[in-house]
Amino acid sequence: MFALSKLLKKQRHKRIADRTNFKVMFQFIYGDTEHMGVLRDLSINGFSFSTALEIKQGKKIDVEIFIKYGDSHADLQVLFLNEKAEIKWVKPNYSVQLVDYDAGCEFMEPNKNNQEKLGRILDMMSGLIRESKT
Repeated sequence: MFALSKLLKKQRHKRIADRTNFKVMFQFIYGDTEHMGVLRDLSINGFSFSTALEIKQGKKIDVEIFIKYGDSHADLQVLFLNEKAEIKWVKPNYSVQLVDYDAGCEFMEPNKNNQEKLGRILDMMSGLIRESKT
């Protein structure tokens, strides 16, 4: 019985979409105040980030993320994500970094056009990462 409950608990937190490592500063609004965080990874459904702000699971945040992208055949372009997200998990960060918390979020009502474009960008980035490892 214990093993089954442990398995079900793990599956509940399974990600719907693969995430791509993505280190970039971004802005978010928690409560009524603007804060900065460091994006750790990103998918079409959500993201994880690090912050010095003590945040709570279940809270809603507004996020603004700028993604610069392009490949060797295209000019540099920018995707601006302005989305609402729910904090799904929070844990203390005990590393030597200047942040105190890591958190995972899920987009609540993602913009379909941005989600499609983000999917293409993440696919392109994943391909470039795989190529650089070979």
